[in-house]
Amino acid sequence: MPGARLLAGCSWLSPSHTLSSRRDSCLGSRLSLFRRRALTQKPGSDVSWSQSVDEVDILMAVPADLQRRDVTWEVHPSRLKLQAAGEVLLEGDFGQEKVDLDGCFWVLEDAAQGRVVHITLAKQTSGYESWTGLLHSDIPPPPDLTVTKHAFLEFGAGGSNLGRVLLGLYGRHTPRTAANFAALCTGDKGIGLCGRPLHYGGCPVHRIIPGFMVQAGDFTCGDGTGGESIYGGRFDDEALDIPHDSAGLLSMANSGPNSNGSQFFITLAPAPWLDGKHTVFGRVEAGMQVVRKLEELGTPAGPPRQPVTISACGLTTPEAFKKWRRQQNRTAMELEKTADAAAAIEATDMAKAALLGAAGRDAGGAEYMDPWSPADFDGVGQESPAEEQAVVIASEAGPPGSMEPEPRDAAEDVRESGQERHESVGSEVQLASRQHSPTRRRQTEQSGKAAPVRGARLQSQGCGYEQLVST
Repeated sequence: MPGARLLAGCSWLSPSHTLSSRRDSCLGSRLSLFRRRALTQKPGSDVSWSQSVDEVDILMAVPADLQRRDVTWEVHPSRLKLQAAGEVLLEGDFGQEKVDLDGCFWVLEDAAQGRVVHITLAKQTSGYESWTGLLHSDIPPPPDLTVTKHAFLEFGAGGSNLGRVLLGLYGRHTPRTAANFAALCTGDKGIGLCGRPLHYGGCPVHRIIPGFMVQAGDFTCGDGTGGESIYGGRFDDEALDIPHDSAGLLSMANSGPNSNGSQFFITLAPAPWLDGKHTVFGRVEAGMQVVRKLEELGTPAGPPRQPVTISACGLTTPEAFKKWRRQQNRTAMELEKTADAAAAIEATDMAKAALLGAAGRDAGGAEYMDPWSPADFDGVGQESPAEEQAVVIASEAGPPGSMEPEPRDAAEDVRESGQERHESVGSEVQLASRQHSPTRRRQTEQSGKAAPVRGARLQSQGCGYEQLVST
C-alpha cells in the first residue's frame, strides 16, 4: 500500500517552514475557510455579485423611486459602505482582497429585476485567482466542533510510561472519521482484512518531527506504509473545512484524496499547508505535556530517537481521565516520599559515620589514629609485651566509658619513658601528673598499691588506645 501522504515528502508538507510563516499562512487559511470579514447586507435585501479577471460587480436592489442624490458611499482599499436615504444597505470588509480605488465606482440603473445600485470594484491584483466569500451570506456555517466522545492514548518509550493524552472527537462534524478512530481505540471490530486486529494497542509511533507533528496508527506495517480502517481498507475524506491552525489538533493522514485508513497525527504547531487535504476530527483536551514529551524524542527526518509505542488506548470520560490522573499523581507522590525517606536514612547513616570519625579525631586534643590501621600495631597479627599488659589492665578497669576512676599507673607502664604523652586538662590533671612521677611510681610499686588519680580517669578509646579525660 502506498505510504500516507504525510510520508510522501511533498513540498506543501515540508517541516522546514518557520513558525512565523506558519502563523502568517495559518491566518490566511482561516480567513479563506472561515471568513469573518465580509460585506454584510441589510436584512431582507436582495444583493448579488459576480467577477471577472480584473473586476467585481455588485448589484444591490433599491426602491424604484430612489434618486441618485439619496445614495452615498465610502470605498477604501479593503472595505466598503453603501447608504440610501440615510439607511445602510451594504457595509463591511473585502477580506484578504483589496481594490484599486481609481477603478471603483457606482451607478443607479434599472435592470430586469428592478432598480439597482450597480457597484464596480477594480481588483488591486488582476489574475485568475477568484475572490471567495465576499458576502456573509456566501460563507457556509462554521463547523460543529462539539465533542461527542473522548478517547485516550497512553504512550511509552524506552521502557518508561510517558503518560496519557485525552482526545475529544468531533462526532457531529466528522461522524465517520470519529467513529473509525474510536473503534480502533477500543478494538471492538476484531480482525481486519489484513489479518491483524483493528486496534491501536501496541502500535508504534513511527514519525515525530519537532515543530510539526506526531504520527502513528500503522498497526499493520509499523512504518507508515500500512494501516486499515474499520470500513474495510480506505474511506473518503470528510469535512475538509477545519484548518490546521494550532497545536494539539487530531487529523487523518492519507496518501491522497479519499484514502483515509487508520493513520493519524497530532499537530505540534500550526500547519496551514495541510488545510483542505486532511480531515481534522478532534483535539487534545488534556495531556498536551505528554505530546511535548513525544516531541522531544523526534528528529528532523521523522524516525524517533528511541522506539515509542501506544501502550494503552480506549474510550473514557473527562471525569474518569481526571480520576486516573489524580491516582497517578498520588502514586508518584508516594514513590517520591519513599525515595526521599530512603535518601534521608542514607544521609543520616553517613552523618553518623562522619561524626564518629570526627569524635575520635577531636577527643582531648590527642592525635587521632584510625581504628584497625596497621600503623597501630608493631606487626601484623602480633602485639608487643607492653601492649598485652595494657590490654589486661584495661580489661580489669571495667568496660569502656565506665565512670569509675581507673588506675593511672597502669597506663604509665605501657609508655617507653616517664614522660607524659597527654596534654594537661586543668590543674587537677596536672596534680595527677605529679602523682604519677617516676618517684611516686616507685613508691607505689614498693607498697603494692595503686594510688587513685583525683579529678581524672582513663577512658578506653578502643583498640588498646586510652585517653586521659577530666571528670
